[in-house]
Amino acid sequence: MQRLAKGILGTHALRAFGKLMWEAAEQLQHQQQPGRRFLAGALDLMTALDYVMTPFLSESTHDLQLPLRLELRLELGGSGLMDHWARLMLLLSSRAGTNGVDASALAVQLHRTGFILVYNCSCQPELLREGPFLSYLASLYLVQLCAALDGGPVYGMPVQGTHEGAAALPAARAPLLPLLDAPTAISPNKATYFAEWVLFTWALVARESREELQADLRLGGSSGLAACPGAASPGPSSAAGGCGWRQERSAARRGAAAGRLRLPAARAGAVAEKALLCARMSFPELSDAASVPAWVHDRMAAYWRLLLRAAASPRLKDSTPDTPPGMNFGGMPWSDPWELVTDLHVPDTALHRLPPGPTPDVSAALSAGLLPAVERMLRRNDGPGLSLSSWPGGFAAYERAAAGWAQLLAFGPRDAVFSLLATAVKRMFATIGVTRESEPTNAAPVTHASAASGRALELLVSAAPLRWLVAQLQEAGPDAGAAARGEGPAEEVPAAADGDGGLSQLQLVASFVALLLVDLMMGVHGPVISAAYKELALPPVVPELLTWFPVIVTALDRRQPAHWGRLLAAALLHLAREEGDTYAQQLGPPLRRALWAVICQAPERVTEVLADIDECLDDLQDVVSKVARSQGRPPISRKEQMVPILQRVLGPFGLLPDLGLLAVLEATAAFGRGDRRRGEAVGAASGMAHGQQRRWSPPADVEPWLRVGKLLASSAEVVATLPRRCHNSLCTNMSGDSEKHLSLTVRCGCRLPTCDRSYCSMRCHAEDAVVRPHC
Repeated sequence: MQRLAKGILGTHALRAFGKLMWEAAEQLQHQQQPGRRFLAGALDLMTALDYVMTPFLSESTHDLQLPLRLELRLELGGSGLMDHWARLMLLLSSRAGTNGVDASALAVQLHRTGFILVYNCSCQPELLREGPFLSYLASLYLVQLCAALDGGPVYGMPVQGTHEGAAALPAARAPLLPLLDAPTAISPNKATYFAEWVLFTWALVARESREELQADLRLGGSSGLAACPGAASPGPSSAAGGCGWRQERSAARRGAAAGRLRLPAARAGAVAEKALLCARMSFPELSDAASVPAWVHDRMAAYWRLLLRAAASPRLKDSTPDTPPGMNFGGMPWSDPWELVTDLHVPDTALHRLPPGPTPDVSAALSAGLLPAVERMLRRNDGPGLSLSSWPGGFAAYERAAAGWAQLLAFGPRDAVFSLLATAVKRMFATIGVTRESEPTNAAPVTHASAASGRALELLVSAAPLRWLVAQLQEAGPDAGAAARGEGPAEEVPAAADGDGGLSQLQLVASFVALLLVDLMMGVHGPVISAAYKELALPPVVPELLTWFPVIVTALDRRQPAHWGRLLAAALLHLAREEGDTYAQQLGPPLRRALWAVICQAPERVTEVLADIDECLDDLQDVVSKVARSQGRPPISRKEQMVPILQRVLGPFGLLPDLGLLAVLEATAAFGRGDRRRGEAVGAASGMAHGQQRRWSPPADVEPWLRVGKLLASSAEVVATLPRRCHNSLCTNMSGDSEKHLSLTVRCGCRLPTCDRSYCSMRCHAEDAVVRPHC
């Protein structure tokens, strides 16, 4: 394959094909009725190019040596092959189904050769961005697509930048593609693949380069317009006419358009997906700006409204019976709406601290009603299951998505924010298996998760609000440290210089997540098993949950959180193995802070926590061995104890070297096992005598995380922010689109004048009467 590719490049075969395609397009453009033999020859030329490009298919492109790949890029750029191919493809498409041009064969060539040129050859985005390749395809087809949606192909292409001496434009012809005017015997489904391919390619180039497309969506100059046989212009374009297209419809065509073939419903979703993707890629730089003009904000909000409407629409079929082989570009993406509604553009400057106000894309999403839409989908349980095993794009993508969601929660309407959070609690109850038969006080110990909208729940337990509060405290300086040591009242987070800036709502949100959502998420065993099993990637939610640990331990009205031993054990096991350094940056700091929080805030429970970790380590290694056997892999040959793992992680050569922390944990573990001599030897080095429960001072980098725990609102304050809801704490009623609109028709019936309990059903009333009876 290497020799064949080298021969193709060495003989300049691609340049020869470029010249032949240019000549064919020139003749085809100036012939009103080209002969059948000529059209068949042009189609054969497209097929021959497909054969020539075969050595550069994706299966073999990776095997090409770097010099050959570079030479291929130079050859594509120097030959103009991509532009000539696109022009000839358009001209042939205008005659598809007539004069011997097989529409199906043309569609297959579009798919095969087009994808080779764009993807398989690893061409530089500049080749697509700077030339007329995508302009030919996108401009002409989008005009026809808009015409189809408006009622007929009556738009004229703009006359812009035409130099003197330009050739006269050809007369109007039939549409370039059989979208509207083709006989019903020719299926329009094949034509829509052209739109999908063009839109997807255009979006890909924009995503890869993140630069403004040089070619834009218009054709410049007479050479571009001359390649558009269906783009007749009624005259000079008007500068006041927006993009210069003729937007009125003639009375004669208006009636004729009513009976013509429309965009196929079975493919409309796929075309809409690519169009929305193009729209999304058109304003990333604007989203990174501090502010945008009002008209830009309106356009961005319109995108979000369309996206949310599409996500809520019925799912369409992904393909049609007459789909050409290999021509399925994907249908509706709304089966996983969370990948869409969590795609917020967040500037790098807003990743690690709360901005003064919502960034442009977040503001547009809020104005379009993103929060109520997400709550509606969460209540309907749309989307994927709660696997929590990975995140598309890894930790960097999760961090950016979480920062966008933290802004939504900080700056969104308070009633919408806390109605969404209340729904999230109900969804978590249903997800982790809290059923009617479960004990009310035993909500977390389950081993699997049922289907639910896991993406949103992962983002709602993100520690981004917590990190932003810590950043605010660190900016306040060390003067606020007395309260964290119990020497004064609990401090407040300093507000932004120009006002609150969403800070007070961010504190309430962080309190809600810490007091209600995090404990529920700890009941899902999936992240713990994934963290412990070395063949799986670390779920981003694992370090996020560990980040909450010091805050919950420090909270004034909270006891030591339950079920944390498993997560601490899984994190230690993950970092102790040979590949542990892969995620050391994400997992190491929150694990170290969590262990320091136990020592500093709950010294009387250190022995109990370590015993729990030791037991969980043993259980996790059993689970890992069981999973390995089921997959035909060797199980763990020898179980490791907790102390050797602690030494390997926290020791001088570990990923988290902290000798002081290690000494305290070793001494406590020795005393817990009854090894007094070992405990006294290790404890003497750290200043801890046998039986002494000393409250240690945290390191400087850990102290702000403990201080933030003092800022959490009490449970009563958090509950007061929630909408009026069913008083059954285990209610899972998801009726309606919003928690704040849930109908509460059943009163308590106790007739006590101070009782304000109300319920959504008699069943909830009966359950609550057992759990919380009146005195």
